[in-house]
Amino acid sequence: MKASRINIMELELISYQAPVLMLRVLCSKGTYIRSLARDFGLALESGAHLSGLTKISSGNFLIKNSVKIEEIEMILKQNQELSV
Repeated sequence: MKASRINIMELELISYQAPVLMLRVLCSKGTYIRSLARDFGLALESGAHLSGLTKISSGNFLIKNSVKIEEIEMILKQNQELSV
């Protein structure tokens, strides 16, 4: 894959319990977080990979404003019961 220019605006250490490191990253679009983890591992002459990834925002979308699928199912079920 061709390398592209990205920006990392913030990199915050959330927790570290060897060998697990948890970070919060604020980055430009087009940033591949899995590649960032790999690059950290290469720079440290160690292995590195993701065991999990949660995207907390993208454009105007914020995860804190999201709705769980179970909530949507409950609302749909309630609406079906009301229309019967």
